[in-house]
Amino acid sequence: MITSEESSKTHTHYWWGMRKSTVYRFFSFFIVTFILGIFPLVTSVSSNAYANVMNNVNTQQALLTEDDTTEKTEPISLEITALNTPLVEDNTDVVISARITNMTEEPIHFTNSRISLQNTNESAREHALSFLEFNNSELTEIYTDSNTITVEPKKTHDFSLTIPRSSIEWNKKKWGVRGLELDMSNDDTSARITDRTLLIMNPGEIRQTPTSIAVIINASTDDYTKQEYSYKANSNVDIQRITTLLKALEKTAASVVIEPEFAHLLNTDVYSSLSSTQTEDNMQEKTNSTASISPTVLLTPQYDADIDALYDTKKDLVTQFVDKAKTTAEELKKTSISALTNTFVAPPFISQSTVDHAQSLGYTRLITSSEAYYPKKTLSYTPSAHTHISTSNGNIDTLVSDSIASSALSGFLRHVSPHNNSLYSSLSSLNSQQLTLALSALTYLERPNDERPQLLTYERAGLSYNSDTLISADTLRNNITALFQAPWIKAQNIDDLFSTQSNTLTYTPLPQKNNSTLTQDHITTVLNSISTCQNVDSLKEVAQSAYTSTKDFGFRNFSLSWNGHQEKLVTSLEDFSTYTSARAKAISIADSSDINVIAKDTDIPVHIRNDLPVDVSISAVTESWNAHIKIKNNPTATLPASSTSIVRIPISAKGSGNVSIDVNLHTSDGITITQPHTLHIRVRAEWESRATFVIIGLLIFVFVFGLIQSIRRKFSRK
Repeated sequence: MITSEESSKTHTHYWWGMRKSTVYRFFSFFIVTFILGIFPLVTSVSSNAYANVMNNVNTQQALLTEDDTTEKTEPISLEITALNTPLVEDNTDVVISARITNMTEEPIHFTNSRISLQNTNESAREHALSFLEFNNSELTEIYTDSNTITVEPKKTHDFSLTIPRSSIEWNKKKWGVRGLELDMSNDDTSARITDRTLLIMNPGEIRQTPTSIAVIINASTDDYTKQEYSYKANSNVDIQRITTLLKALEKTAASVVIEPEFAHLLNTDVYSSLSSTQTEDNMQEKTNSTASISPTVLLTPQYDADIDALYDTKKDLVTQFVDKAKTTAEELKKTSISALTNTFVAPPFISQSTVDHAQSLGYTRLITSSEAYYPKKTLSYTPSAHTHISTSNGNIDTLVSDSIASSALSGFLRHVSPHNNSLYSSLSSLNSQQLTLALSALTYLERPNDERPQLLTYERAGLSYNSDTLISADTLRNNITALFQAPWIKAQNIDDLFSTQSNTLTYTPLPQKNNSTLTQDHITTVLNSISTCQNVDSLKEVAQSAYTSTKDFGFRNFSLSWNGHQEKLVTSLEDFSTYTSARAKAISIADSSDINVIAKDTDIPVHIRNDLPVDVSISAVTESWNAHIKIKNNPTATLPASSTSIVRIPISAKGSGNVSIDVNLHTSDGITITQPHTLHIRVRAEWESRATFVIIGLLIFVFVFGLIQSIRRKFSRK
């Protein structure tokens, strides 16, 4: 939006230029005349359009739209940051906290604050989404404030407004969801900012619907791409991020789906039992606490691998990844944590082959997204979470997560229609919470007398998330807590939800094959890269060390985390190939100039570089096909980490000639770890004896000559 002040600056800019030259003056005259002619129209259009411009779903409005002829100003934004309670109560005022950010070079003054509320409840989930997109809606002003708020340059200003409950004509008998808008402007409305959120009326005590939340905890794509490959254990996984997330989930009753590698981070006090130990009475008792709910722990295949993409060509690897989860579950039992390995949490968009492969690997239950599996007929309501999927061997028990509500839980707004070529945009922390509540409430209100289980998932909702934009662990905890404390919700874990009645709807058949981000070419690249340095990895000291193996690095490229991140995966594979090429040469024989051998028995020095972070034991196996050189034995040596050592190879030489020998480095088990390295040698083995005879002859000659001279002098004196 172009303000009057900005317009004045633009005109000044043009007229200043007229003083430069006659040609420029005439050119500027026409430009200014044109601008003055259309400026009122532009201003009118801009003013009308402003009311319809929607927030960027991060709920930050910016006074930023100048054309290319002027410099862009810094934004002024408004964000509703908090409500005093997630649900509107009958006898409690509504307190709104907000923040204004002024990133311009001048102070800004707001003299009018207006709060408006929708006249009626939202009737459908799409309407709630549309409201947060800033689409048109009938609003009634319920509160005004004329106190001046000044925000200094490059500063933020936090404030709160209290709406008397009496001004909100809404009660629990007509409970539901309504949109709220906060609008702020100065006296001449040249500066105006707006933000929106959702209010949900507390219905009081009503029938509850079983609801569960599953949080997928795995290594993110940024864990793989932000850090360089190294030998350090888990150097590419942000353990602190995972620990923080697990800590935030404690006492929320959210079930967790976790990679076997990170299962040791689970808190025994939180995950030490399953819901099967609970009674029906304590499950039906609704309190404001979820302490009585024991969250389910589900283990993914190792690396959260894309088993469908790998199944046809590398079934042995898939079996290995699934068995790792089972082994981890047995280890967790020793710490009193019962982890389930019979439930496959599918990728966002599954295929029939995904389901068939999962069942053939021993999975008896499946969790998928409503983006992938949905009813054949268009429904006026959201279907329940519990159903089944037909397979080649019968069917598999299935929970279908609500992908739109899951998106809100994860901090994203699913657009009613594509916006800026994207189906999703980021939500503020408050709107992530309020939209999650609103979608759940609207799902309930569609069929309030039908107990339909709901399932929400975090980070596996049919999206290609960027972990940089994911909500914080604290925001996720607040979202889960607010939802599970809603009066219409009966918090349950995954096991409980699988025990609810399955629906009998007819679903759209799944596609036969899945268009996975992971392709056969990617798989081949990983396996070939691993094979290039498998010999170095076979060194006993490397295999037994605490350093990450090449396979561990490589197999992480099979993770479902890459789904939808094609470019990141390609970059990771390139980095991995570079890393394995270097690792394959971690132990190498240095080049040297020709070696001269003049003795029959001597040692040949070989310079060997060890770039590994551990000391390793090797043997230098030397082969000679020339009679001039005979290898006495193949010496063994311990090479210090990250250094160059000299290993001496004992030989016998005879005759004279130029010869070549090949040196290979082997492990203690006889596995070759380097390519043959050729040393060129000049053999002059007889030179040593000949030189000895010459020197002895010279000594004898000198002695005899000296003796003769002494005798002659003696006789001369006589």
